[in-house]
Amino acid sequence: MLNFCPTCGTALMLGLCRKCNGGFSGQQTAHRQAPGRVSRSGGNVSFSGAPSERRGRRRDRRDPAETSRDQATITVAKETAPVERAATRWKGGVAGEPHPQLGLFPFDTIREGQKGFARDVQRAVRRGEHLVAHAPTGIGKTAAALAPALHAALDQEKRLLVLTSKQSQHRIVVDTLRSIQERRGTRVASVDVISKRDMCPRLDKDDVHPAAFADWCTRLCKKNLCDYFSEGAKDAVAEVRQGIHHVEELVDISLTHGCCPHKVAMESAKEAQVITCDYNYLFSDLRDRILESLGSPLEDFIVIVDEAHNLPDRVRANFSLDLTPWTLDEARAEAKRERDQVTDLWCTTLAEVIAAMADPLEPGEEMVLAKTDLLGPLEERMSQGTLDGVARKAKDLLDGLQAVAKLATKAGAAIPRSGQVQEFLAAWVYGGAAHGRILRKEKTGNWRLLHTLLDPGHIAGPIFEAAHSAVIMSGTLYPPEMYRDMLGLREARTRIRLYNSPYDKNNRPVVCVKGVTSRYKDRSEAMYDRIATMVADTHRAARGNTAAFFLSYHFLETISGRLESEGLELIVESKAMSKAERQQVLDQLDGARGRDGALLLGVLGGSLSEGVDYKDNLLRAVSVVGLPLAPPGREVDLLVEHFERKFPRKGREYGYVYPAMTRVLQAAGRGVRGPDDRCAVLLLDERYAWNMYSRCFPDDFRPSLVDDPVHALMPFFDAFP
Repeated sequence: MLNFCPTCGTALMLGLCRKCNGGFSGQQTAHRQAPGRVSRSGGNVSFSGAPSERRGRRRDRRDPAETSRDQATITVAKETAPVERAATRWKGGVAGEPHPQLGLFPFDTIREGQKGFARDVQRAVRRGEHLVAHAPTGIGKTAAALAPALHAALDQEKRLLVLTSKQSQHRIVVDTLRSIQERRGTRVASVDVISKRDMCPRLDKDDVHPAAFADWCTRLCKKNLCDYFSEGAKDAVAEVRQGIHHVEELVDISLTHGCCPHKVAMESAKEAQVITCDYNYLFSDLRDRILESLGSPLEDFIVIVDEAHNLPDRVRANFSLDLTPWTLDEARAEAKRERDQVTDLWCTTLAEVIAAMADPLEPGEEMVLAKTDLLGPLEERMSQGTLDGVARKAKDLLDGLQAVAKLATKAGAAIPRSGQVQEFLAAWVYGGAAHGRILRKEKTGNWRLLHTLLDPGHIAGPIFEAAHSAVIMSGTLYPPEMYRDMLGLREARTRIRLYNSPYDKNNRPVVCVKGVTSRYKDRSEAMYDRIATMVADTHRAARGNTAAFFLSYHFLETISGRLESEGLELIVESKAMSKAERQQVLDQLDGARGRDGALLLGVLGGSLSEGVDYKDNLLRAVSVVGLPLAPPGREVDLLVEHFERKFPRKGREYGYVYPAMTRVLQAAGRGVRGPDDRCAVLLLDERYAWNMYSRCFPDDFRPSLVDDPVHALMPFFDAFP
């Protein structure tokens, strides 16, 4: 039975009217409109005031310390630079024949939790709002987000930017778009693009350090030394636009025409309604160039961020810098080669000043610095210089380094170290309260100077504010209020939603074990032995594949050494595993089903505890060994202090506790990937039962405290052999 909008009579989809945003819930519902903020006409959403005016009002309401612009990274910390709309044809998509109630949803039936999520997405994107969603595995969040967002984009002449942190998620997005096209007759242009290096077909790219790849590629292209880039891409682009392709297929099409796959992807993206890419395309210094290439300002985009629990750390990493003696020595060498005595002297003096500050520190020790702790002694020392024309202010050093970097680039340097030093010092000089400054003495005795982004919202907030709308989702986005706060989303424009897992909670019993802990003061040979015994006994009781994820590689190695004598088939994670190596692990686990099963040993937050789907009940039990709190350090202290100032009484949770709990939830969720999967979860640290930690878990992840995990879980293992 169809329901109709009580306001305009249009058939409702997912309980909402796509024409006027009215609704129906058993009685008539008035149009929903945020007074003085959003107006609607014919289903389109517009804000009162230009985007720049809205953002200006937002800045006025914030604390001035939090809005200081980092002039060192002005192209990334500023609000999005104006982008003129290019004369492209991306507005030519066709919605096809939407289902009268399901819209573009590509399946005949929709689950209750999925329906609620899709309805919330539809409401948010049509109103120009943001949705922060904790949507556990099984909700079907990709289809539930893409279908209503795409429908709204076509109605409102917007574009979709789908951001993922892992290439495996790209395939799910592309497959969903294909299903929408096949089931609903929708016709849209879509491009799937990953990093330029990963798409590059050149064999000699492996000889280039990843950090140097972008400059190496640019130099080859400018000098017409890359045949792939020089080859015209018109025919390849035309072929790509004929369908919805996985990135591997786009690469094959490009190589068939002999041209650069990344060039083809970016040319195709100019006329695409849907662009699937990595976080870095929006949350790095690439952003302005990408938007300029696409020919659209951010206000034309509906942004979908998948696996968004990774976004705060990615933003922080992208906008944090460090300086080492080696980098400074290389910058000095470049200045010498260019016969720039003044810059050479500046660099020498800078190294001496930092070394003097680091001298009292013990190896591994850190100290927090203020901006003037470095600049004051540096400028004082330089005021005593003997060279004619020596500059007296640090900003003159920035100019000198920039000039040397340009000359070094012309001379063929792939990564001018003088440019890196200039970037670091500019951030140090002009950076604001959102950054921390730390001097660390490494265990080798060398110093390292850090300029660390503490507040990801400093970067992400203006980006989301400029976008038309955003859907920020993950299966472990808990608590969603924290992610709203950390990403700088305006509360009045943001909806928070938590959805229950659609799976039977009895499919995943969770136990916390008494008497075991990774707490440093309680670590002993006896404790290590007890943990190893529990992991081994659980594996034998499960009668199938199991996994144990540890708080660190050191802890993993300590326990794995004890497990080697147990006669078990062990699969041990190594650092920086490749995609092929991860697939090999899955193949090994699949092959071990016919035997007694294999025991996988990995690290919390590592490549095997997040982003890997152990499908078809590949794991019978997952043990989380230890509490993965960040090691003590000045950076953690600064994070907690910063968030405490910004969000009173939440600093420790935001900066210390919740990030650890997210790693736990990610690892614990590896075992249940489908409605028929059954996997026990063991928390091998009694502190998980403490209120300060247990309250950080969602309601469907409340552990039972037990003495003997094998005895407690044996009925579960026996019931599902």
